[in-house]
Amino acid sequence: MNNKELPHIVEYLGDNLPPAIMGLLLIFSLKDTNIKIYPYSIPELISSLIIISSYYYRKNSLLPIALGTFFYILLIQYVFV
Repeated sequence: MNNKELPHIVEYLGDNLPPAIMGLLLIFSLKDTNIKIYPYSIPELISSLIIISSYYYRKNSLLPIALGTFFYILLIQYVFV
């Protein structure tokens, strides 16, 4: 194996691409929410807050996606029936 440094563009993409993808997924998932009818987008907002806080806490891209999906399904199936 070579012990060469990574090109700067690869380091830049590695630092900036995960938050950009998380933001894109967040916007895409909230684009069809309707705040005028029950449950007033509350499950989506709670899941979004969980996603944002878990990403900034752990700086991991996979954990927020899993937690957000889990809590969204939990809220839709058991809380906001």
